Amino acid sequence: MPRLSFVFLAPLLVSACGGGFSGDTGDDNQQQSAEPAYCAATQSYSGGVAVTGVARYEFRAVDTALGLNGNPIDDTIPMAEISVTNAAGAVVQCGATDASGNIALTLPAGADTYTLRVFSRSETTKLKISVLEDYYVNAPYALTSTFAVAANDTAKNIGTITARARLSQSAKLEGGAFNIYKQIWRANEYLRSATGNSSFVAPKVAVYWKKGYNPYDYFGGGPLLSFYRPGYRQLFILGGNGGAVHNVDTDHFDNSIILHEYGHFLEDAYAKSDSPGGSHDGDFIIDPRLAWSEGWANYFQAAVMRSYDSNWRYYIDTMGFSGDSVESGTGRLVIKVDMTMTNGRCAASPWPFDSIDCDPVSVAGEGTYREMSISRYLFKTTSSTGANVPFSSVWQAFSSGNSGGVAVGLASPLAAFRNVGLFNSFLKNLITDPTMTSDWNTLRNEEKQADTTHYYADNLTRTTVNTCATRALSPTVDLEDSEEIMRSNLFTSNHFYRFEHDGSNKSIRVEYTGGSVNMDLDLLIYQEDHYYQEERYYENWCRSGGGGIIGCSARSYSTETPQGSEQISLNGLAAGRYLINVKAHTMDKASYQLNGTAHYRLKVIQNSTTEDLCPAH
Repeated sequence: MPRLSFVFLAPLLVSACGGGFSGDTGDDNQQQSAEPAYCAATQSYSGGVAVTGVARYEFRAVDTALGLNGNPIDDTIPMAEISVTNAAGAVVQCGATDASGNIALTLPAGADTYTLRVFSRSETTKLKISVLEDYYVNAPYALTSTFAVAANDTAKNIGTITARARLSQSAKLEGGAFNIYKQIWRANEYLRSATGNSSFVAPKVAVYWKKGYNPYDYFGGGPLLSFYRPGYRQLFILGGNGGAVHNVDTDHFDNSIILHEYGHFLEDAYAKSDSPGGSHDGDFIIDPRLAWSEGWANYFQAAVMRSYDSNWRYYIDTMGFSGDSVESGTGRLVIKVDMTMTNGRCAASPWPFDSIDCDPVSVAGEGTYREMSISRYLFKTTSSTGANVPFSSVWQAFSSGNSGGVAVGLASPLAAFRNVGLFNSFLKNLITDPTMTSDWNTLRNEEKQADTTHYYADNLTRTTVNTCATRALSPTVDLEDSEEIMRSNLFTSNHFYRFEHDGSNKSIRVEYTGGSVNMDLDLLIYQEDHYYQEERYYENWCRSGGGGIIGCSARSYSTETPQGSEQISLNGLAAGRYLINVKAHTMDKASYQLNGTAHYRLKVIQNSTTEDLCPAH
């Protein structure tokens, strides 16, 4: 499977493992223009004209049973950039709307004709964002009001200017741009309130959105999806396809999607993501690094939306719209996930999404590998009907670095292979109330979430040979994902360990016994930023050094035995953090070929000395 680099994909139940997002534009001959300068210098005019007004936008609201439904409704545009030019085109005033979208500024005295613009961007102490129309032009959207001031005027009210949500009223559908803007404002408001930090404001993010446009077309084409581009602090929001918005998938009014992608931005800016990106859905066991990143983003959107709608508990994606008395469209839910469910089902209409389980978990530790289980766990953990753990503690475990040379949060440079177990190991130290701790443990256990790294990337310690207890591996048959590709069950058929390599020559060995006559354990070692490969691919990757695989143990399928050892030399390998995978060979095997349990130990051989590698948990 080719790697989908640099992209976090929003829709939970849409596969998106594809052609490799390299960061190059689709048109090599078209260059990006610089974003226009922000209008920030406020002018003072003695005896000038006081200009007032209100900036608002329209959006299509989500009906949790029908999708986007009904006539557009309006809301305010807070803290947005204002620029005023005179008849000669010169900028005479700059400013910003207030938190309620009100316009209040002063213009020079005397007769003139002015054009006031409210832009879809902000560089204030409350919000830093640019919602831009085109990846190449880099210009924000604008609401415009042109008005005349008479010679003796001292005040002028320009009334309400509104960004529309209907194409029949606005060819660019500016309401979509300002709805994106407003959701990110709400995210910053939530973070200020929930963390108790009234001065919080996230770094600037650029958001690219255009009516009827699939942002993947900037990068050579791809699925109809929104995504975040790590390292660039850029969000790309789906505007439709081929100019259409009435009956196709769009995300500019899907607040769950917008805030999900902003959650990825916050992870990039405040924590650190180890996610390899790639295909994911709401009912499949996936790489724990990817599961954590997607689970966090799913949770974050629900937390923000619940802050202004106390009944909100969903992740919702829609397609098209319906119920508009002016414009006709065909709308429906694509996916609806209830964050309060316990092993529940995704409720959506119509087919095919009404029969999809939402990451049901049944075995301790399995939640580490399931994104929606992580989302449900986090949402219930911070809910007043759950453990009521304050979001400030979640944010602290998420964004903290080191304390006294020890990692206390995911932002620590000592953290690696970030997953929900690692996050929980930090969070549990911040929950000190006994009742809250008990409730938190109950919810963790309900969603089969660990509070250590036992189930993924556990630390290894060298000790005297044969002192570690053997580990048991009971593999299961490969699973078919939403792309109809057979994949190894990462939870049952693999054990992953974090290994700190000092750069000296040594070898890693796995020694195993037990299981069926067809069971064979393999040993793989990956670099820190690897992309997990299935068996049908990883031997080629191992030979070529691609995909982040450092070494693969040799094996012969024709001579598989239920006991043996496999070994990888680390001679010449640079010092660093690596991931060891003890994997059962499951490709193309039926359940009867995998019955039983293999028991194994990991060992390190150096200078003719053999020691055990013991897991920390």
